[in-house]
Amino acid sequence: MGQNLVEKLALFDCNCMIGKWNTMQPGSFHSTEGLLDEMNYCGIKEALVFHSLAKYYSPSVGNHTLIGQIRGHTRLHGCWVLLPPETDEMPNPSSLVEEMLRSGVKAARLFPTHHRLILHKAFLGELLSELEEHRIPLLIDSGNVHWSDRYTDWKWIAETCSDYPELPIVLLHEGLAVNRVLYPCMKRSQNLHMEIHYYFLHRGIERICKEIEPSQLLFGTGMPIYAPGTPIMSLVYNNIDLEEKILIGGENLRRLLAKVR
Repeated sequence: MGQNLVEKLALFDCNCMIGKWNTMQPGSFHSTEGLLDEMNYCGIKEALVFHSLAKYYSPSVGNHTLIGQIRGHTRLHGCWVLLPPETDEMPNPSSLVEEMLRSGVKAARLFPTHHRLILHKAFLGELLSELEEHRIPLLIDSGNVHWSDRYTDWKWIAETCSDYPELPIVLLHEGLAVNRVLYPCMKRSQNLHMEIHYYFLHRGIERICKEIEPSQLLFGTGMPIYAPGTPIMSLVYNNIDLEEKILIGGENLRRLLAKVR
């Protein structure tokens, strides 16, 4: 039953990486071919991908390396890691977004903790406005783990969703103990979404589907650092309707990317 259902879900993973990183474990993949092999094994149809160099070395170098490594692979879709323009590490937002779209890239990503970004429109406003203008989904990975002191800036999330209502915001790596801030934000802001691979709360996905909107959840795995089995199992065996599983599994992300202009 599980395998047949996975095929029906047409999974579209919004959270994948290619490239090497400094804590690789035996058996981990790092190449485009390795990712595709794992997707084939797990029944994942498509994936939104960034390059490890864009996080751990230079976003500009990593973004352009990504384009070369996924070229010709129609199941893989690029996601660029961005920075504000003032340090000249990236072009001004208008030129940057133009280059993204010309390269076929329809999603962006920020690493606030890893790249020491202050999440405030005084520093990011011009970039956010340009992304909103083109309806480009912005994925936010604050690097949360439940034993660390790194946390999502929820005040900024709430303000940004309100100030940029046409900008899709996607929270990555959100897990336990976020519901008291997550639920109010999601209820007030339909442009706020969450990826599910780290969301381990008992019946948490079911509750969001029932009390908020299944359209605000996206399937993701965190590969290759995280194993894909847990989020796949969570989605397949969750006590929600098949239509909701299909939305979360891939249709929500496809809808967001289709709106990019």
